[in-house]
Amino acid sequence: GGDSVVLCKTAPTRSSLNISVDAYWNSGKTTPTLLDPSPAGVVIDPNGRYENGDMYCSFSQSVQTTVASNKFDLYKESYFVLLAAGPIRNDGTLAIHTVRGAPGSAVNLTSVEGADLTGEALELAHGVLMIFAWVAAASSGMLAARYYKRTWVASTLLGKAVWFTIHRGLMALTWILTIVSFLIIVIKEQGFEKGYHPTIGIIVLVLTFIQPFLAAIRCSPNNPKRIWFNWSHWLIGSLAHILACVNIFLAFDLWQASEIGYYIFGAFVIFYCLSHVGLQFQRYMIEKSERNSTSPVVDGKSDYDLLASKEASGSGLRRMMFGLTIVVNVGVSIALCLVFSRSIGGEPLTEWTDAT
Repeated sequence: GGDSVVLCKTAPTRSSLNISVDAYWNSGKTTPTLLDPSPAGVVIDPNGRYENGDMYCSFSQSVQTTVASNKFDLYKESYFVLLAAGPIRNDGTLAIHTVRGAPGSAVNLTSVEGADLTGEALELAHGVLMIFAWVAAASSGMLAARYYKRTWVASTLLGKAVWFTIHRGLMALTWILTIVSFLIIVIKEQGFEKGYHPTIGIIVLVLTFIQPFLAAIRCSPNNPKRIWFNWSHWLIGSLAHILACVNIFLAFDLWQASEIGYYIFGAFVIFYCLSHVGLQFQRYMIEKSERNSTSPVVDGKSDYDLLASKEASGSGLRRMMFGLTIVVNVGVSIALCLVFSRSIGGEPLTEWTDAT
C-alpha cells in the first residue's frame, strides 16, 4: 500500500483507439483509486498504442511531486519499481492482477541502473524447492512406508527392503530441500517475517528437522516400546506434510498467482487422499482375509505372523498405483512451479477473456 500508480489499459476490443493512461493511488490490497485530474508533475502521454498483442504507454514525472498528499523526491529517495498486469472486467473496472514483478532492492530513479531481481529469483527458488520437497518427494515417500512393506518382498534395494530404501531416500530428499529452501528465504528476507506463512513454515522446518534424528535412535522392531516410535514418527511426519500443503495454498495468495494454481493443487490433494483411501481399503481386505485364515499358534508363531514377511496379494495393482503416483506428483510439481514463475513475470497460463 501507499503506492503511486500509472495504469495503462485497453477496452475489450484491444484497439489502439481504446487505450487510456491514468494516474491512480493504491492504499493497500484494494482496487486503486483513480486520481482525476492527474497530480501536478505527472505528465501522461495520451498516445498509447496496441501492436502485436503488446500495449505501449508512456508518462513522465517530475523529480519532486505530491501524489494523494504523499511527497515523492526522486533525488533524495530510492523507490521500489513495481510492475503488474491483469484483466479488465467487462464493465471496465480493474480485476486483481495476475502477473507482478518487483526488484529485490529500491532503485534510484535519477540514475541509469538495472533493477536487482535477485530477491524474486530467491523467492522463486524457495517455492520450487518446497513444492518438490512436499508434493513430489514427501507425498510419494509416505505412501511407500504405509502401504508397500509387503510389496517387492523378494527383492532388495541398496541392501535394504525396497519400500524402506524408497521411503528413506525420498524423505531424505524432503529434509534436504526443506532446509535449503528455508535458508534461501531467510537470506532473501534477511531474517524472519511475521505472518501465517512464515510461522507455519518454521513449524514445518522444526518437525522435518527432528525426523531423521528420531529415526536414528529408534529401538528394534521387536522391542515392546517400538509402538511409541511408530506413532510419533507417523504423527510428526503427517503433521509436517499437512502444514506444508496448507502453506503452499497460502503461498498462492501471497504471490496472487493465477487461479489455475488452486485448481491444480486442489486436484492433487483429492488424488492423494483417494490414493490413501484406495490403498487402505486394499490393505484392510488383505488383512481381513489373512486373519480369517490363521491357524492356532505353532512354535510361537501364527500363520498371520509368517504372512507378514510374504508378498501380499494385489501386488501388481499397488506397483501400478505407485508408478502413477510418482508421475502425478512430479507432474503436479512442475505445473505448480510454472504457475509460480508466471506470477513473477510473463503471461499467465490461462488466456484472458477480458482485455488487459
